[in-house]
Amino acid sequence: MASGKPKKVALIACIRKLVIILNSMVRDGVMWDPKLIAGTSYYHVAIS
Repeated sequence: MASGKPKKVALIACIRKLVIILNSMVRDGVMWDPKLIAGTSYYHVAIS
């Protein structure tokens, strides 16, 4: 990480991104689906 962000800054950025995703899932009522991780958005799947 010599040319990138310091280790703790990168870790906090990842944690923040995860919190934002989880907050959006709770807000939209969407369940986690590991199959959707490969490049697609979870917004396309709603709980029936």
